[in-house]
Amino acid sequence: VMKTMQRLAQTIVSLTPATHFLVANEEDGIIYRYGIWDDDKSSDDDDHTTIIKAALDAIGSSRAGRVALPSEHPASNLLPTSATRCILVQSIDGYGSGGKS
Repeated sequence: VMKTMQRLAQTIVSLTPATHFLVANEEDGIIYRYGIWDDDKSSDDDDHTTIIKAALDAIGSSRAGRVALPSEHPASNLLPTSATRCILVQSIDGYGSGGKS
């Protein structure tokens, strides 16, 4: 599974303007991340859980299961400062412990 996730992340970063890739859910926290994290602003697992929940809550109002968040959104604390211009959050059903990721 991790090899597949790595290939997916490399493809997205290579073929889109994206610079970082992160998979997370409320139960497991950060499952996978790809990119250079030189200034992780939030390293506490409890902080991560709260921030991930805020990002997933933002998706709740989206019919397509994806939203673009501004750099001021709490989710920006999961990314390096250089990668927060536009944060795209996509819902994935059933990854990790289940539920939304």
